[in-house]
Amino acid sequence: MSTLSPEEMARLLAKGRRLYGRCLAKNDPQCVLGFVAHELQRARHDLVADYLAWLQAQRAALETAAAPARQAAQTAALIAAIQQRLDNDNAQS
Repeated sequence: MSTLSPEEMARLLAKGRRLYGRCLAKNDPQCVLGFVAHELQRARHDLVADYLAWLQAQRAALETAAAPARQAAQTAALIAAIQQRLDNDNAQS
């Protein structure tokens, strides 16, 4: 597990949030998954877990708002894919 400073953790989480907004707007969730894969390769499981928690909060907000169904579905699919990658990576560790 990596040791990130609070500032670095905040910077990377902000990057992930920007990617989420940009990638879903372009209907390209692969760039979010690429970000997650890159961080898992660097053994930043804590960062990915925090990012996953943020995505889950986003999904909850989308469900209570009048958000487009496509965005809610893409967010749910991202959560499932990231959770699977995180579980697989933890099983290999």
